[in-house]
Amino acid sequence: MASTLYRPSTYSLSDLIGDIERGTLALPDIQRPFVWSPSKCRDLLDSMYRGFPIGTLMFWETGADVGTRQIGGGENDRVPRLLIVDGQQRVTSLYAVLTGTPVLTRKFEDLRISIAFRPSDETFEVTDAAIRRDAEFIPDITELWEGGYKSALRGFMAKLEESRDEPLDDDIQDELEERIDRVRDLRNFPFQVIELSPKADEEQVAEIFRADQQRRRPAQSSRLHSHPHVRALGEGSPRARTVRPRCGRPRREGSIPKESVHRSSP
Repeated sequence: MASTLYRPSTYSLSDLIGDIERGTLALPDIQRPFVWSPSKCRDLLDSMYRGFPIGTLMFWETGADVGTRQIGGGENDRVPRLLIVDGQQRVTSLYAVLTGTPVLTRKFEDLRISIAFRPSDETFEVTDAAIRRDAEFIPDITELWEGGYKSALRGFMAKLEESRDEPLDDDIQDELEERIDRVRDLRNFPFQVIELSPKADEEQVAEIFRADQQRRRPAQSSRLHSHPHVRALGEGSPRARTVRPRCGRPRREGSIPKESVHRSSP
C-alpha cells in the first residue's frame, strides 16, 4: 500500500487559537495578506452558528526551511510546527474576533474586526455607530470571550430592559441567554484539517493545494447556485441571507415583541 503525504485531523476553534498564541501555528511568507472584509467574517460566524460546514483547512507540518510570519502580525520566537496552506482568511478572521487582536491588511493597516449579534432574531452584523446605540445588539461579541462573559450578559440584559422600560419575561430572557451561549460556544466549533507530512516539499505542497482547489471549485459552484441557504463555504463564497423568526411573533426590525414583555410580579 502506498504511503500518503497527509493525515486527517480535527481541531476545535479554541485549539487553533491556542496554537496561534503559542506560536506553533503560523503562516508561510508566501501566503497572501489578509484580504477578507468584516462582512465575510460575519458570514462565516453566521454559518458556524447555524452548524453549517465551512470547508476543510490544510496545514503543513514544517520540515522545510521556509520563512514564516505570525497570524495577526505579532512576533513569537518559537518555531511553528504547522503552517496554514489553505484557510488563512477563515482562521485569521476568527482569531481576530475571538481575541480582539487587530490584523494586518494588504495595505499594511491594522484592522480591528467588530461583529455584533442580535439575539432576538439570531442575526450577526458588522458593528457600526447605529448598532452600538441599539440595545437589541451585543455590539462586539469579542467581549463574550475576552471581556468577562457574565458581566457582558448582565450588561446586555440590563440595557435591553432599560430600552423597553419593562423587565423581560423570564422565558424570553432564558431564550435570549441560550442564544448568546450558543455564540460563546463557537469556541468549541470543530474544524476538519488535512495535515501534510513534513516529507512533502514546497513543490508538492503547491501541487496538492492547486489540485484541491481545482477539485473543489466545480462542486462548490454547483452547490452555491442550487442551495437557498448557503453561507460562507471556504475562503470566498457569496452569502444568501435568510429571515429567521424572533422570540415571539415578528415585529419591526430589531424589536422584541411587546406581548412577550411584562412587569414582574411584585
